[in-house]
Amino acid sequence: KGTDVVFAKENELPGLLIKKVIVSGTTGGAGKDNEKAIDFSGNVFDITSNPVLCGRPTTAKITGKKLNKELKLNLLFDHTKDIPRDEIIVTVQGMTPKDLNIKNLGNILFIDGGDVRIASQFVMVGDELNSMILTKVDNIKFGIAEKESETQKIFRQMFENVKEVNLTAILTSKQGDTDFKVKSNLDDIFKQGIKSLVGEKLAEAKAKIKSEIDKQVDEKKK
Repeated sequence: KGTDVVFAKENELPGLLIKKVIVSGTTGGAGKDNEKAIDFSGNVFDITSNPVLCGRPTTAKITGKKLNKELKLNLLFDHTKDIPRDEIIVTVQGMTPKDLNIKNLGNILFIDGGDVRIASQFVMVGDELNSMILTKVDNIKFGIAEKESETQKIFRQMFENVKEVNLTAILTSKQGDTDFKVKSNLDDIFKQGIKSLVGEKLAEAKAKIKSEIDKQVDEKKK
């Protein structure tokens, strides 16, 4: 019988090591609207089967631009330490509501224009997850329905002075406990809009009551 003796090798090269990858592509393609597509390019560094030995995390930076549209993608996969850290950050700006197919919200609100920015972050440290996505529409412009119903009119009045709408979704997970939260300025918009509408209706009622009182008083005076 023989005996296999394994001698440890110091500074052994990893089985796989790619120092640099050049990436290019497009968000368009077959079956997609290529007028909305963004061409992108960038680099990925240090892809390896032994990140501890390599001592450097895998990173990537990819960007794209088309007219006002801009795409940024940053990646970090750090498995060089006992607790790994994975991070993905994506931002897209210069989009319009039309690009995202949100021109018509439930046939109640109609959006004619605006500048859309989306920022998202995914971070995984060990088994702890923190992720967030922010959607923000600046310089928003609302339209009017062709045959405006009473409901559509109410919502249009509530939103007519609004210039920005934002929504943030946050997902966290730690030791098996998951929490999901959504924050938005829509709550404040609704509250202020309802106050304004109620105030307007009260003003109309007060005017009618005052008119009737004045009429009765004037008749008595005469």
